[in-house]
Amino acid sequence: MPARDASAASSFSRPNQWRVVLWLLPVAILTGTLTAFFLISLDYVTKVFWQHPNLLLGLPLAGAFVVWIYLRWGGLSDRGTDLLLNAIRHPSQSVPGRMAPLVLFSTLVTHLFGGSAGREGTAVQIGGGVAGGIATKLKLSGTELRLLLMCGMAAGFAAVFGTPLSGAIFSAEAPRCGLPPPRVALPLLLTAWLAHWTCTLLGASHTHYQVETTVWNWSLLAQVLVASFLFGLAARLFATLHHTSKRLFTTLIQRPLFRPVVGGILVVTVALLTDAQDCLGLGVETSPTGETSIVQAFRDGGADGFDWLKKTVLTVLTVSSGFKGGEVTPLFFVGSTLGNAISHWMSAPTDLLAALGFISLFAAASKTPLACTVMGMELFGTGNLFYYAVACFVARFVSGSPSIYSTPESVADRSSA
Repeated sequence: MPARDASAASSFSRPNQWRVVLWLLPVAILTGTLTAFFLISLDYVTKVFWQHPNLLLGLPLAGAFVVWIYLRWGGLSDRGTDLLLNAIRHPSQSVPGRMAPLVLFSTLVTHLFGGSAGREGTAVQIGGGVAGGIATKLKLSGTELRLLLMCGMAAGFAAVFGTPLSGAIFSAEAPRCGLPPPRVALPLLLTAWLAHWTCTLLGASHTHYQVETTVWNWSLLAQVLVASFLFGLAARLFATLHHTSKRLFTTLIQRPLFRPVVGGILVVTVALLTDAQDCLGLGVETSPTGETSIVQAFRDGGADGFDWLKKTVLTVLTVSSGFKGGEVTPLFFVGSTLGNAISHWMSAPTDLLAALGFISLFAAASKTPLACTVMGMELFGTGNLFYYAVACFVARFVSGSPSIYSTPESVADRSSA
């Protein structure tokens, strides 16, 4: 994990504990409630798209509609997760409360028309928007604002994936704040757990994965190291293509409304020409007529050798051209399908390699190996924890500086690399 930044470390002065408890309760409950509504709605629009696959042809116009909404009402919200991360590092910057409903609605539009996007960015922005709106009402600044925004991130991450411990760690690791002191860690954990509990109580469900515990041996460790190296390269490719594509859309197409139109046309073209309809949408569950998904990737023969590359291209075109959603669930898809393909080449356990790809691509692309190691434990159990840690930290090292998040620090890292 990157070294703890001096400015971030100095910001963790002692807040009023009782006030913190009063703030985190509404942040957690509101974020958990909105995330539950989002997950249930996302499941519904995904099934609508499965029933009416021709909706894909409307993707370019849907993208223009999303961008128009943000041009009309979005303001700073259009910067998404990057705005939230920068506000945590530099709490003089505010996060507008309208970020939450805007990103929720826009992500549903993206998925209704088959765009290849995720849900983590949406949930994190929901949490950040809720926290930012409350912070604005309370006129918070400095340490108090930073802590509330981190609680919002933790709440959104925990609620959308059902992983409260990794959500709390992610909210400190993603902004590169280092491990927080106990007086900060406790509010993050409480907010994450309460948001997860609220989301589950309201009927939102999370996918369960079956990964068998594998006996440790040197041969398997060597295979895991090779696979982790490949996962790191795939993460670097994803992040580099994402930023390059976004830069090209911005420089070559001056009018923002036209960018998702072109991006949508490209997504439709690539999906049809490469027979990649399975790689559209969220990709967690298999469609009634499909063969590939994240769940299927944990089984022998559950993915094609190039599904990971198709998903990479479709997601990059979707997100970089202006559609809303996240990159993380697509990274889960890329990693698990790549792990499936590698397992056949190596004759290694398919479920283990899919699980390692699942968490390590996210770790490498977001620079959060500790949070993703813990996520592996929360999602897949503790039996293969050593391999989870090896995969996440090796992939993070191999991926270098490119990140899916464009904080000022990551931009500086890329320019100096």
